[in-house]
Formats: sequence, structure tokens, C-alpha cells
Amino acid sequence: MALSPNRCMFLFVMGTCSILLDIPSIEGNSQFASGSTAEGQGSAFFFYQKPEYPRDCKEVRDSCSLSVSSGVYLIKPDGYEEPFEAYCDNDIDSGGWTVIQRRFDGGIEFNRNWDDYKKGFGFLSTEFWFGNDKLSHLTNQAVYQLRIDIILDNTTSCDVQYDSFRISDEWSGYKVSSLGIYDSACRWKNVYTSFTDCNDVYNDGSTQDGVYLIHPVGWDKSPFKVFCNMSIDGGSWTVFQRRVDGSTTFYRNWTEYKEGFGDLEHEFWLGNDKLHHITQQATYEYRVDLVLSSTAYYNKYSNFHIDDEENKYRLTDVGTRTGTRGRSLDDIQNTPFSTYDQDNDGRIYNCAEGHRSGWWHGAHYYTTSSNCYAFPSGNTNVVCSYSNHNGDYNGSNGQNMYDYNCNYKYAEMKIRRIS
Repeated sequence: MALSPNRCMFLFVMGTCSILLDIPSIEGNSQFASGSTAEGQGSAFFFYQKPEYPRDCKEVRDSCSLSVSSGVYLIKPDGYEEPFEAYCDNDIDSGGWTVIQRRFDGGIEFNRNWDDYKKGFGFLSTEFWFGNDKLSHLTNQAVYQLRIDIILDNTTSCDVQYDSFRISDEWSGYKVSSLGIYDSACRWKNVYTSFTDCNDVYNDGSTQDGVYLIHPVGWDKSPFKVFCNMSIDGGSWTVFQRRVDGSTTFYRNWTEYKEGFGDLEHEFWLGNDKLHHITQQATYEYRVDLVLSSTAYYNKYSNFHIDDEENKYRLTDVGTRTGTRGRSLDDIQNTPFSTYDQDNDGRIYNCAEGHRSGWWHGAHYYTTSSNCYAFPSGNTNVVCSYSNHNGDYNGSNGQNMYDYNCNYKYAEMKIRRIS
């Protein structure tokens, strides 16, 4: 079986909180870390609390009192002169894996010379080789396990493991000096990196609510996780927003709304960039489920599409509405997205700042009464739209979640492909 069209990733385990960095390339080009930022912070840094650096990703994982996201961290193996950046995978098999190689689309050339392989090359966020010099120092400080994950074109994958992996130094030609016992029980399982949305996941036979990997058409980055709602209204819904209890703030800047934030199992915003790539590949319908007091309501629209960042993630089409309550998207069609640091509503007011949320803030007018869908400005109250499911969860002065009614305590926004 040819490996060239397939994806593979080599990991080994051994493996303080260390710094979670913005991902650079090994060749020096800046990338972004895939790990989520800490709640309430605008940057992706966990500050290192000890004078010594962790030796590998296992020590990164084990030394932190909080859950450690996958991403780029500084490590310093025994005997290596300076700390360097390594990608730590904390999602697979209990985490603590130091990734030494990744390939999935051929974007990086691996036909390289000795010096390139010695130093390492590529992008830690996408395809790369760790570097033989780093790998030698790393594997000679303890006993390491090697894991190889291969994903085939038919969306199945296999992982194999060796229980003792070590390579020699440059003088010995970086020889593989130990591999240990090979686990020949190759574990084949379904993976979803070729799925473009939750429709594909559902049609493949996965009908349970949960988190899955997708890769929309035109998306030039790694596959990303989405929450698929498979139980409501026939299933196949790709969820891009959920509010449950106000534990996650939605008062975020443009970049955070672009990239996404929160916990897919709880409260989150998927990310405008991802949402654009999903909705540009087909026709999607939209549904929002809301809970007011103890009563559930919903609204559906026959179309949902947002533009790219250059066009400010404009909500270009919503189609016709059906449902049980609210007006949801009625007045915000053809409206650009706004955040407090990027005011695109075209008015003298900053609606995103007033409502403390990113949203497609649309038409506004003046009203003399105070309510949840108006914010005070001088002697009057300004209305920016009839709905805002990202507004302050428990705000004051009318700053709240609303959909032509006030004080909704639950909202879930989702889309489903219809053609």
C-alpha cells in the first residue's frame, strides 16, 4: 500500500507549566498555536513557574495543575544547549506525546539534505520534521515509546507502537539504536478528516451527538473539531454556538471570534473563519434552539451563508423563517459581523461594545423604554437588532441574551447541509 497519498504522524512519549507559544515554523515563519487560549486572556501564554524547562512533553503534561491543551511548548532535553519549541499532543492516548513528524497534504518538501534533517524543517502547526539533533538528545535521556499514526484515503487509520525508541548522535549517523517490542495489533478505526461537515459524519453511520473531526472544502489548514447534534430534528447539524450557564464570556475581540473559543462540549463559538468555509461549500439551513424559563423554542431559516474575513464575515443570506418564537435573523441579513475592537455596524454607536458581544449588529433605532435588546446611550436606548444570542448572559441595563424576548438561558446555533 503506497503511503504517499496518506497522512502520518510520529509521536513518542516521556512525557512546570511551560509556555504555550504562538506556533512558529522551524524555518522561522509565524504560525498560531492550535491550543485554546486561557479563559479571559487575549494571548496564548501559560507562564512558566519554575527555573528549569521541562525535558519533554510528558513533563509538560505532568507538571501542570490545569488541563494542558495540545500546542507548542518550550522544552530542553538533558545536554541540549538551549530550550526549543516542540509540538505536544495531549489529545491522544492520555497525552504527553512529543510529535517528531507530521505529514498530511504534501505542503512541505521532505526531499532535503543532511543539514535540514539535522536541524529540522517545516511548520509545527502543519507539516514538519523535528530535527535529528534534538531527537537524539531527547531519546537518550530516558526510555521512550514510539507511536506512528497513519490515516488512509478511505478515512480509516492505524496506529502502531514500539516500546523503546532511541537514536544515536550525529557521529554515529543518527542510527536507530533501539526500537523494542512492536505492537502488531494494528488498531483500525474510523476517523473523519475527510468529512466536510456533520452531514458527512451522519451519512457515514455515526449518529451519536459528540465531537468529530471535519475538513471543509477549501480549508487549507489541519482538520478541526466540531460538535455534531445528531438527535434533534433529524440530526446532521453542525453546531457553531452554544450558551448554557454564562461560564464562558462572549465579550471577545475580532481575532477570538475569527478563530473560535470555548469548550465544544459546553459553551463555545466555533469561529467565523471555519463557519465561512463550511457555509461556502453548499447550501445550508440554520436552526437555533432557545430556552426561556422552562419552555423550549426554536427558529429555522432556509439558508445561511457568511462571507470571508475580507468582507467582514457578512451574513449574506438567511432565506425564509419558520419556528415557534422570536425573529432571530430577520433584521440582520446582509449585515457584517462586529466586535468591540472592530465596529462594522455603520452607525455612530458601537453596538458590539454596547451589547458586550460579537454579532451581526444590524438596523437600529431609538426607543424610550429600557429592555434587554437596547443599551443605554445618554437619554435614550439604542436597539441594534431584534436578536443577539451572544449578548451578556447575566448582564445589567438590558445587556442580555435575547430573541425578541428577554432572559433566554439556553441557546444553540447550528447549520445543516440541504443541497
